[in-house]
Amino acid sequence: QRKESIRLLDEFLKSTFLEIFGECTKNEKNWDKIELKYFGGIITGNTPPRNNDENYSSNFIEWIKTDNIPADETYITEAVEYLSETGSRYARTVEAGALLVACIAGSIQSVGRAALTNRKVSFNQQINAIQPNEEIEPLYLYWLFKISRKYIQDSASNGMKKILTKGDFEKIKMIKPPIALQTQFAPYRDWE
Repeated sequence: QRKESIRLLDEFLKSTFLEIFGECTKNEKNWDKIELKYFGGIITGNTPPRNNDENYSSNFIEWIKTDNIPADETYITEAVEYLSETGSRYARTVEAGALLVACIAGSIQSVGRAALTNRKVSFNQQINAIQPNEEIEPLYLYWLFKISRKYIQDSASNGMKKILTKGDFEKIKMIKPPIALQTQFAPYRDWE
């Protein structure tokens, strides 16, 4: 029953999003369409040196991988691996409300998978993060990515591994309606 409830809520939110903002890639409502780099800070994750066991010796901060970005859930799952305080000095981190996006994957279907953070985390180099600025509502951003996934995948390279570099990622143009409308769409936040 819980799965069915989640599916129905997803359908409701998707139809509400499309009703308010229209089809994102067609931009029927003529919203400003700007590059992702203007949505907030864009950060590519990294891997602290593996040759120093001390980097991974305690549970100081979660180290998120693409496996922690579920296909159909709003928030990242808990990491299996953590960094120590020493390791965190080499890591890249984001605060709650950032969107983590899988940008390197074995298959094109995995590229563009996105989930929000509801806590501070570090993450690996297969992930690009957007720490939204004050003009972007995180839940709006999550749904924008969820609905526009094919459009995002079309920006990835066509090699053996599908890659969406930070440079290419930053240049993807997305609709940016007024923040008041974005906030109206996003009924709650789980991290405040």
